[in-house]
Amino acid sequence: MPQILDHLKEEELEQYCLGGLVEARCVRLEEHLLVCEPCCNRLAETDAFVAAMRQASRQWSEDHAGVPASGIIAGRTRREWLPGHLVPVFVIAAMLVACAAVWSGRRPAVPAPLPFAVELTALRGAAPGHAPAGRPLLLGLDLNGLNVAQPLAGHVVDSWGGRVAGFPVGPRARLKALPPGDYFVRICRGSGELLREYALTVKP
Repeated sequence: MPQILDHLKEEELEQYCLGGLVEARCVRLEEHLLVCEPCCNRLAETDAFVAAMRQASRQWSEDHAGVPASGIIAGRTRREWLPGHLVPVFVIAAMLVACAAVWSGRRPAVPAPLPFAVELTALRGAAPGHAPAGRPLLLGLDLNGLNVAQPLAGHVVDSWGGRVAGFPVGPRARLKALPPGDYFVRICRGSGELLREYALTVKP
């Protein structure tokens, strides 16, 4: 048997197994396989790879589409197992998943905004406390003269008296960020009796 120097390329073997070659090229390739044992061995390896891909594709179809793929693939010849463009799609999808994983791992976490501390006083005629919008608040409340041992409730109302938020009463009360506007911070007994009220202005 004469020595064969011009062996088939890996891309040709893959396209042959995946049905991506025109009929004329398939005929020439098959004539080469009849006389070239190394290329036949490489074709067997490529066949095994394609079979594994076919199994993975069948499993994916059954798991995600709910349509069994066995009835579609079983009657096909080797050249019709998978469309020739399926391998690039799998490769591109894998690359996108890998890039997304790397990007999410490198993306710095956005720190939560620090609370803004504001002191509130309930003295008659006192200026309201001022705070910026978009930041959680740490309210310093003047509780002198209040019996903090009894059940107390804190809540925030807007300028129309509509309730905006509630909070546990203490010398330092944490409050979620508020939109710009004028508010009143109230401390009441559990029965609803108003004990103290503070003015608060939130600016953009």
